[in-house]
Amino acid sequence: MIKLRTYLTTGLPLLLLFNTLYAANHEHEHEQHAAHVHGEARLLVAVEEKTVEMEFTSPAMNLLGFEHRPESEQQQKQLQDVIEKLKQADLLFSLPAAANCRLSAVEVESPYGQQSGHDAEHTDFSAFYHYTCPGTHRVKMLTVKLFEQFPLTETVEVQTVSSRGQNQVDLQAQDNIVDL
Repeated sequence: MIKLRTYLTTGLPLLLLFNTLYAANHEHEHEQHAAHVHGEARLLVAVEEKTVEMEFTSPAMNLLGFEHRPESEQQQKQLQDVIEKLKQADLLFSLPAAANCRLSAVEVESPYGQQSGHDAEHTDFSAFYHYTCPGTHRVKMLTVKLFEQFPLTETVEVQTVSSRGQNQVDLQAQDNIVDL
């Protein structure tokens, strides 16, 4: 979540408030539940002025079907395919066309990147998306298409903050639209 702040160019008060509230609400939960849950992922969304920012976090199992370091050429290809899919935001999310949003930055963090000898039981991918939207007042919903690309993902917990307030909702493949 802190990584989301690196994309801020003009300082987004709502995003900073969101990060603070999210951290306070989940600090105790993370202390008790350090392990992630297969099938579940998290999406944070902040909308303000002419910007939409999203942070997606998911266990590797949801995206790859395994959590260990790739052990074969096939698994290495699967890893590269997942990274490429995560970079293609239009495959994963849909904002209203009337908002005229343009993806201006994306960053994907693989649990198998620069870490040598890392062999954790639970590994997570993170992806960060920064959109510039001249019509953010028209960003009233977000369609989450992650389920189509990553069928092992059963639920996405979405937390949003915008001028309309804060919201949290759990999405599934058949119910994949969140109001912003």
